[in-house]
Amino acid sequence: MGSLPKKNKSLLATTLSYMLLIYILSSISHPPQPAANPYIPVIEHIVEYSILGFLLHALISSTRDYTGARVLILAVLLASLYGLTDEIHQFFVSGRTCSPEDLAADTLGALIGSSLSFLRLNPAPDSLRSSPPP
Repeated sequence: MGSLPKKNKSLLATTLSYMLLIYILSSISHPPQPAANPYIPVIEHIVEYSILGFLLHALISSTRDYTGARVLILAVLLASLYGLTDEIHQFFVSGRTCSPEDLAADTLGALIGSSLSFLRLNPAPDSLRSSPPP
């Protein structure tokens, strides 16, 4: 981390801290389950990995001189691979399961978060924005 600018070091620390938080939450045996809505865990995975995808995209784009599409693909791939390791980790945690559905939700979340970061860093040119009515 010695050659990274301060902004990038901060973003790297935030991203790694968030990944550690995911790991810690995944280590909780028998987490509380929502009684009323079976879709809440899926939504939780999507939100959790949207944040990770956003952070990874912002980090990669701030440290590498890649094209926008390459950064987007790399961020989604890295977040999805982390999701895979998270699911494998949960296989060994009592009361948790390794679920392909959760991995799919993780990947969808990574795509959403990375796309939001991409749009934030690459706004549409003025010619593509809708002009105000006369």
